[in-house]
Amino acid sequence: STTIQIIAIDTSVTGYYYITQADSQCASGMDSVLVSINAMPPLAINVSGTNPHCPGTSVVLSASDSTLMNYQWLPTLDTTASITVNDTGTFILVGTSQYGCVDTSSQITITLFPMPAAPLATDTSVCSGDSAVLFAVSQEQVTWYSFTGSALFTGNPFVTPALTDTTFYL
Repeated sequence: STTIQIIAIDTSVTGYYYITQADSQCASGMDSVLVSINAMPPLAINVSGTNPHCPGTSVVLSASDSTLMNYQWLPTLDTTASITVNDTGTFILVGTSQYGCVDTSSQITITLFPMPAAPLATDTSVCSGDSAVLFAVSQEQVTWYSFTGSALFTGNPFVTPALTDTTFYL
């Protein structure tokens, strides 16, 4: 029968491990194996943007280490170093180094601010050439916009220029 004997220098650190082989009559020479430990840097999620964020906006989540070989975001299963989040959710990042070492980030939860209620305004009529005084009911500051989306005025009331045609203000 053959016996394999492993002689180690210190099993708590990296280094050389030695091996010999012997049968009932003779012992072989010795070989060595170098064991290296490849540490995985701590993996964290960086947030670009505001959390919580407003509906219609986004937040970018990025790996703290952009040199890893593989990334997997949970629960989306995206495999890039960063993802864009448009809604809410709880995210975890799993990263794999070039040596196959795996680390998992702490979870991060992305939330939304509540959407404020839309201001209330009442339609009005004026004579041609007159200005209209428009007032919106709101608990927040309001901004008046033209029908093309250009901001015209912030506050209440909004006094239009003299009107000669039907005009829409948002």
